[in-house]
Amino acid sequence: MIQALLTALARFVCRHAPAISLTGLVLAAIGAAYGAVALRMNTNVDELGSPHRQYVQDFRRLTDDFGDLDYIYVVVDAGDNTELAERCTDELVVRLRQIDALPAVEGYVDPDEQLRLATRSMSERDLASFADAAAAFPVLAAGSDAAAVLRTANAMLARAVAPGLIRSTDNRADKAAGGVFLLKTLAAAMPGSPSESELAFLIDAPSRRRYFTSMSGQLYLIRILPRKDFETLSVIAEPLARIRETITNVVDQFPGVEIGLTGKHVLLADQLRIASRDALRATLLSVVLVTLVFVVAMRSVARPLLVIVALACGIAWTVGMVTLMIGQLGLLSAVFMPILIGAGIDYGIHVLVRYEEEREHLDVEAAICRALESTGRGNVTAAMTSAGAFLTTTLTQSHALREVGWVAAMGLLLCLVALLNVLPAMIVWHDRRTCLDNETTRPVRHDWLSTLLPQWSPRRARNAAMVSMLLLIALVPGVRYVRFEDNLLKLQPPGLPCVDWQNRMLADSSAAGLFAAVRCESLAQVGEIVAAASQSDHVGMTESVLDLVTLPDAERQQLRTRLHRYHDVAVEPGKPAGTVEANDLRRAARAVDRLTRYAEDADTAAEGPVPLATDTLTGLADTLRSMSRTLDDAPAELADQLVRQMNARLAQVGQATTKIVAADTEPLAEVLPAGLRHAYVSDDGEFLVRIYPQRSAWDMRHLDEFIDEVRAITPDVTGSAVIQLENLHDLRKGFRDASLMAAVVVVVLVWCDFRRLGDTLFAVLPLSVGLLGTIGAMGWLGWDFNVTNFIAVPILIGLGVDQGIHIVHRYRDSAEPDTQLRSTRTAVILTSVTTMIGFGSLLTADHLGALSLGQVMVVGTLSCLIASLIVLPPLIRWARSQPTKH
Repeated sequence: MIQALLTALARFVCRHAPAISLTGLVLAAIGAAYGAVALRMNTNVDELGSPHRQYVQDFRRLTDDFGDLDYIYVVVDAGDNTELAERCTDELVVRLRQIDALPAVEGYVDPDEQLRLATRSMSERDLASFADAAAAFPVLAAGSDAAAVLRTANAMLARAVAPGLIRSTDNRADKAAGGVFLLKTLAAAMPGSPSESELAFLIDAPSRRRYFTSMSGQLYLIRILPRKDFETLSVIAEPLARIRETITNVVDQFPGVEIGLTGKHVLLADQLRIASRDALRATLLSVVLVTLVFVVAMRSVARPLLVIVALACGIAWTVGMVTLMIGQLGLLSAVFMPILIGAGIDYGIHVLVRYEEEREHLDVEAAICRALESTGRGNVTAAMTSAGAFLTTTLTQSHALREVGWVAAMGLLLCLVALLNVLPAMIVWHDRRTCLDNETTRPVRHDWLSTLLPQWSPRRARNAAMVSMLLLIALVPGVRYVRFEDNLLKLQPPGLPCVDWQNRMLADSSAAGLFAAVRCESLAQVGEIVAAASQSDHVGMTESVLDLVTLPDAERQQLRTRLHRYHDVAVEPGKPAGTVEANDLRRAARAVDRLTRYAEDADTAAEGPVPLATDTLTGLADTLRSMSRTLDDAPAELADQLVRQMNARLAQVGQATTKIVAADTEPLAEVLPAGLRHAYVSDDGEFLVRIYPQRSAWDMRHLDEFIDEVRAITPDVTGSAVIQLENLHDLRKGFRDASLMAAVVVVVLVWCDFRRLGDTLFAVLPLSVGLLGTIGAMGWLGWDFNVTNFIAVPILIGLGVDQGIHIVHRYRDSAEPDTQLRSTRTAVILTSVTTMIGFGSLLTADHLGALSLGQVMVVGTLSCLIASLIVLPPLIRWARSQPTKH
């Protein structure tokens, strides 16, 4: 059936060579143009998993509700110079916020944002003291000057200690605390006074920032959420370039300060930038070397170029088909190009080499027909086995693997169509125009390659097979030394700055890496999760709204309610505003003394306890007397300065208390810092707890232990750590399952082609020997599998069987295979060499993952080549020399 179809195809190609050639080229141009316009990239590593998997759906809901949580970090290290680090951070934040592509830049919590959280973040003791002074807040909010506030405070203290005037003990205590708070505000005008330090959180509020730092406090962190374009390879190319330019400009202003940049997307962007550079360099190198090898081996220029043009048609068709049916390429499926180049060109080499052999005694059309008939079945089987091997990835749970498998399989079949149709048509069209006499015969130009291999006698064949098996046995023990390296940081080029800074952050703070995320419906649940996580050996730290606020309870709520019990307190009238006299300060000091005695007297305290520390009252009275002496004895200029300072303190404390009290009535989500709000509370009122591992989450063993413990706390966990873990699990399992299924599919398809057990075993022997030898060699060489080079296994399974198929077919189809095998051996050598060149060009890569893929593919292809040419032919010859049992 297949042979009849190939014969009909050969005749059709010969009759319509120009039309087929032009049609192929036109379709290629359309496919390439369509792909250039409509094909998009999807470089979102969080979408490597199947959208139907629960962990992917949970993460998508998380990002829908809380937004983007993957920060990139600018890291400032000024050693022990805290002041220099803060100044450098301030400068960076100002400049970075001027970049439009950075919608969120956070290096600290602003003082105003801290004030709005004050009643929710201060300790219960401080909150109680602040609530006691509630009677003073309306006075401060009214904006009264020092003279008016001083008279009001004196009146409040007088009422507090006057027996029988205030029936409510609460009112007596409130009047006392309110009056004292007002006097402390005035006393804070004296530099170095106790009141100045007591009210520092209100006085210094406009200049006090809370910086984001690592756990040790040495590294200052600026958290940035850049605009991300997942349709580009680098995702954040433009904002990343602007950030680095800003860092370069700022670091010159601060000698002695180190500034770095890292984060998941910085690592990915640098990795893709380096990988793209490596790929371009490797592609140019491989194209040049493959062309040179092809031209030298064939001792021709035109026909090798025809193979490359036909292969380009198949690749362009693939691009158009992928654009039409999928519309995008992911990070893994983007590697289909070298797969198609490495495998697709093989089909063309076999056709061309066999055509060259047949032209020794046939005309153009007869030679092309014979070449298609003889190599076509092997090419079809090889393409089917390769495509079948890749299609097995569609049965795995990894969305990324399914996509790359489908794209590669479809591309291989389209390349087969191009090289069985467009290539023969172009050869016929070309040779009809260049050959004056269509019957002219000429010697084969490439037979010199086949002479490099020995001719095996039965005895020598048996000895060669035994030696090969002994070498294989020596390699096999190395299999046990091969491991799977999960740490993606170890695949980055050595000395990459973003990797160095990531490691520095990980060494200093567990919050620098991947995290697990838990959604909570209430603050109480947040507290439970944080408390449980703190008991875990594998949890480094947590981030939640409880880092900014204190867990509320009934007592705190009662204290917060007390803040609002005074809405208006009359300011005492009297002398014109702005005239503060020493007698008013001395009167206030005496009032404080009376309050002190009142608080110490058990009998009067029974009438109305005053919850104030007597030592604090004594210090306040001393400060007021010192201030009165300044007004009496100091020059007028100093006295005026003291009054101005008192008014300034009143304004500062008044503004701060007004903000605190006003924010206390707002919902929690509204008073959280704008830059942190989305990271802690969703629009629906849910809270988020981020849990970071104790040890590096880039090591999968640590990540496994960490996620297991977090899931023991609560099964409803998601986050970047879960995505990383599950994606790696899916990839590892997908690679393993796909490799096993691919091996089964290859064996079944080869048997369907040959229908003989012996021929099937011979055809898959080079693959089996080569694959086992490759893994063994990896063990002895100290190479490990990783997420990049593990794809070499299904590629080798799909491609490694091709040589065995063609060799067994040639033995079956030829009366004297040992003599006529030379063109097939030449084709096998050329296909293997071009594959090794294609992937071997990755040996120049800086990215260690790409480098490791090149290493494995070169060793694997070489192993399969040796098995195909040194092991397989002698074994077939030896097996055929054995007497047949009847």
